Amino acid sequence: SLLLFSTIIASEASAKKIKGKYYLQLQTDKVNSIKGSNTNNKKITDTFFEAKTNINLELKNYLSLNSSWSLHTIKAPPIDKNRFFTDEAIILEELNLKFSNHDADLVIGKFNPNYAIVWSKDIQSGIWGNEYAEEYQLVGKLGAKINAKINLEDYGNHIVTVSSFFNDETGLEDTIITKSNNNRQNIGQSGNSMGLSSYSLNIYGDNFYQYEGLFYNISFQNIDPGSVQNSNDQSGYALTLGI
Repeated sequence: SLLLFSTIIASEASAKKIKGKYYLQLQTDKVNSIKGSNTNNKKITDTFFEAKTNINLELKNYLSLNSSWSLHTIKAPPIDKNRFFTDEAIILEELNLKFSNHDADLVIGKFNPNYAIVWSKDIQSGIWGNEYAEEYQLVGKLGAKINAKINLEDYGNHIVTVSSFFNDETGLEDTIITKSNNNRQNIGQSGNSMGLSSYSLNIYGDNFYQYEGLFYNISFQNIDPGSVQNSNDQSGYALTLGI
């Protein structure tokens, strides 16, 4: 797959009670050949949009209602013809309440558990870094997480996050425009435990004295197999050091 063109537009908007952020990306991939296919090396072009928006409504100075939506393709591209802005869907990733103070945050509802960071567009890891890392991002889970904020002055600001969750099998998981095969009717997926038996631990730090831009991230996840028979817990680790 070859990236021909990509652009990202990011913006922030704020009012007295509402804050938001979004990004847009236009991408074209060209596939020269597909192993095992009978396309006679026909060149296939896949063009699509990706977008994401976060909207936060402040209810009290310590309480906010948060949501995030994404637009992206949810099906693999065809092997014998071009694809142009099809198979895209709007997905509700987060809808939760957040209680905050100077030392900690508590999030309850549908949220993205903190696991790794390379997938984030904010750290500018490059299009290929983001593309690959998105495969292991945890998205749209039901449960709760706690962020503990630690300020060590010259030794940086650190956030320790503990998340406990399970897969969303409610109507909030349904997609708009294109229907997904991976919705609440889909059984046999790790994390469908209907209880807070999956968890992740994430530690992030930055703003170190004399090391401008330096950051690190350490992550661990453990996913309950839930309804998957004859399967053990799924575990993962991630370590990032960047500048």
